Amino acid sequence: YAVSGTPADCVYLALHHLLPEPPDLVVSGINHGSNLSGDVLYSGTVAAAMEAVLQGVPSVAVSLHLDRTAEHHHFETAGRVARRVVTQLVGKQLPVGTCLNINVPDIPADELKGLKACVLGERRYESQVDVRIDPRGRQYFWLGGAHKEFADVLDSDGPAIEAGYATLTPLHADLTFHTAMDAVRELAD
Repeated sequence: YAVSGTPADCVYLALHHLLPEPPDLVVSGINHGSNLSGDVLYSGTVAAAMEAVLQGVPSVAVSLHLDRTAEHHHFETAGRVARRVVTQLVGKQLPVGTCLNINVPDIPADELKGLKACVLGERRYESQVDVRIDPRGRQYFWLGGAHKEFADVLDSDGPAIEAGYATLTPLHADLTFHTAMDAVRELAD
């Protein structure tokens, strides 16, 4: 099947129209590029996995942290890591609402240092807005600069990927910053 909507739309359509019964697990990806740190907020791959969780189906998002200079990309390494995680999930219960985010470095499987449980870190990019002209003479904007660095956040995904580890991060849909609720309540009163 092909759907002209978003990745999350694909999952919704499959769960509520195409499949005769809910699947045991939804695997989204392997994405052509990583979904590390705050990038999960922009990711269609993670959104599809999160849609499954919102519909009551456990899910995994899988992404390959591409080496853009390489001629060959190691999707097979990401596939092996995903298979390992999914196999280990069989018969286990994660907390309700958990989506697992897997990122794998673009290296041969025998060079992978292992799989690490990580928190989302902080990724920094060069600031860049390019003003461009399309073939019809219309102006458009190309947003986003190159990756600059990952912040040194303890046990976070970015530094682990750069060190040659695949990362496994539990995500959930509640983006509420609970620590700030008292300050926000004061603003609302």
